[in-house]
Amino acid sequence: MTSGVEVGTLGPAGTFSETALYLFIDQLSSKVNVSGVRLLSSISGLFSALRSGDVQKIVVPIENTLNGKVEHTLDALLGLDSHYIESEFTIPITHCLFGKSGVERDSVNYVLSHYQPLGQCKEYLTTHFPKAYQIVTQSTAEAAAFLCRGLFLSAIPDDCTPENTVIIGSKRLALEYPVMLLEENINDSSHNHTRFIVIGENSIASTGIDKTALVFTTDNTPGALHQILGLFSEQDINLLSIASRPSKKQLGEYLFYVDVEGHCMDESLQRVLLNVKNIAVFYKLLGSFPVGKELIEDG
Repeated sequence: MTSGVEVGTLGPAGTFSETALYLFIDQLSSKVNVSGVRLLSSISGLFSALRSGDVQKIVVPIENTLNGKVEHTLDALLGLDSHYIESEFTIPITHCLFGKSGVERDSVNYVLSHYQPLGQCKEYLTTHFPKAYQIVTQSTAEAAAFLCRGLFLSAIPDDCTPENTVIIGSKRLALEYPVMLLEENINDSSHNHTRFIVIGENSIASTGIDKTALVFTTDNTPGALHQILGLFSEQDINLLSIASRPSKKQLGEYLFYVDVEGHCMDESLQRVLLNVKNIAVFYKLLGSFPVGKELIEDG
């Protein structure tokens, strides 16, 4: 594989995506000489950096057990041209509550975090902070920067201050920012995992335990989607997941993102994909890659 690879993910430091990137580097990238890491502020920015060559690989979240598919990632996958999904892995997600030293819970009027943690801690927030306003930040690290330094890039109410605000993020935030850990494990489910994908220039050879990702649109006619999905069933190919997103071209037109068992070079799947390409209004192969495993931080 390519040497001297720059790898990008969502930043700033302290995010779950940064944790995922370093787990990838430590445990999965033995054949990759990682020469540098880029932490960017948005998923669209990561894909732009990949297309321009500023980075050669990106690590992005695509699915969470509580919140489902990450829509920004699905949308950005459409722009792939000469890049493919090379691998996947999952990490456990444990959310923590942070505040300034000495903060009283009764004085909390605002909760800041990325929209994913806010959604994954919905029941906890309803129980413990029922009257607090929730403000979405671009990242959990941005919320931490506001809490410890009053720095914030987005518009917030004038009366939102570090003294009446708590934030949600990973335990790693306390290593990057002078914030006080108030409570651990506040996510609504203990079975909270996020699946990440690694995107790069390589088409990955079959390992025998693979999955294939594709996206397509159909004619807006009765049975069109059923016809395409039936092609997989006819060849006993298991559908692992299906998600839809609006095409953003016209009302009622949807993109269907599908993961199936097998590699695109497997004879039976290769035939099915050719038929899908011929029937679909739009078709894109996103990649074939080994079925991922869970990565856990040491200690």
